[in-house]
Amino acid sequence: MTKGLTVAARVVVLGAFLGSAVPAWTQDLSRAARFQGGDTAQRLAILDQFKLPKPGTFDGQELSTVLTAALRDPDATVRLNGCYVLHARAMRLLSETAIRQGAVPATHVDEQRVMTSLRPALAGLLSDDAPTVRAACVSPIAILGREGAAGPQQRLDHATATLLAQRYTVESDGVVRRAIIHALARGRADVAIVRPVLVDAVRDTTGQARQMAIVGVGEYRLVEALPAIVTALDDPDRAIRLEAARAVGALGQDARSHTGTIVRRLGEETDAVVRLELERTLKALQNAR
Repeated sequence: MTKGLTVAARVVVLGAFLGSAVPAWTQDLSRAARFQGGDTAQRLAILDQFKLPKPGTFDGQELSTVLTAALRDPDATVRLNGCYVLHARAMRLLSETAIRQGAVPATHVDEQRVMTSLRPALAGLLSDDAPTVRAACVSPIAILGREGAAGPQQRLDHATATLLAQRYTVESDGVVRRAIIHALARGRADVAIVRPVLVDAVRDTTGQARQMAIVGVGEYRLVEALPAIVTALDDPDRAIRLEAARAVGALGQDARSHTGTIVRRLGEETDAVVRLELERTLKALQNAR
């Protein structure tokens, strides 16, 4: 009955014959093999199985085999979904490590090693032909490129911040630039690395990239970008005006000379949320010392 079958297949047949559950290790073995030999739909279905289970669920070798193959897949959709899976698993690992105050559970060590080993492959996707893949790889690169104890004080390490900053300068797609600026603006990176990029990005031709750059100017207190931020108070996009008002308020005393501009904008602004932020900014400038 089982002549000519692989060991894993024989276990499946025997389990079915005996009415017992198929051992987990048999499923794991076949999953990696099926991914490498399956068509696009099968590879995507297998990838989807890796997205939600908690860290430590999968054998490290299986996880490494499938995700490495996914990031190098000839099909852009598979590469894209490989980035999504990496993002989901890296976020879950980061969250559970933070809950344990920076201690990586023993069951998660293998997965953390796999995640770290995939960083070069992710970095390579920043030059992918598909803009969607380039944009999707930025977030997992930023998550895996953090240093320090898990929590809000974590920051992008020097290599990751430099990699993303350099990519921004040559990136042609606005969505990808927005993803990069978001990672740098929120990443608490070395200000010497992010300063020139954020100051330049305040004038980005893509509105969402410009918006995130303005957020970063406020986060890092980049006074040299103040003239461009003040100009952005008149931007047609209300989201950009909102962030510009917040950034001016964050710059405090350095922005006091622009109090008159804030007063003018209060008289002209029709959006209630932006008006509220302008009022807060005006109060912050008046109280700045």
